[in-house]
Amino acid sequence: MTSLSSGDIILTRNTFEIGNFSPGWWNHVGIFTGHSIIEAIEDDIHQVIEIETEYFLKRYPEILVVEFLNKEHGLKAAYYAYQLLGRPYDKNASLKDGSSGENCCSMIAKCVSYTLNTYTQFLIPDAIVGYLVLSDELAIKYHNKDYENWKRPPDWFAGRIS
Repeated sequence: MTSLSSGDIILTRNTFEIGNFSPGWWNHVGIFTGHSIIEAIEDDIHQVIEIETEYFLKRYPEILVVEFLNKEHGLKAAYYAYQLLGRPYDKNASLKDGSSGENCCSMIAKCVSYTLNTYTQFLIPDAIVGYLVLSDELAIKYHNKDYENWKRPPDWFAGRIS
């Protein structure tokens, strides 16, 4: 895998065997902080957490990395993601003002909005890819698929930092 930079947005795809209930192709998204990934988790955790990068990446057979073309913007987005740590999970946060909590899309929308000083809203992870078409601030950095060799990790949340 190519090296990650602060603020890289990581879209992931689950396999059908482990439950892909999100509409669209991509069903989860997190942001790289420089040494870890920040993501909003519904499962048993129900909050925005930080997880070691290596463990996050092992969870998914398909990964798409989107980068800020301006590295300062990437640092700013990563900084903002840290401000969201510990916020409660709200499945419908993308449809609301976000005051009650976050989901993976609302979290990334807030990081992008803060960084680019503009309002963005992503209802599903696929919308982030669609945003690329209109933006001169973001670009696809890396795409990897390995369904053949991928195995579900025994502990889905191994490597959790907070």
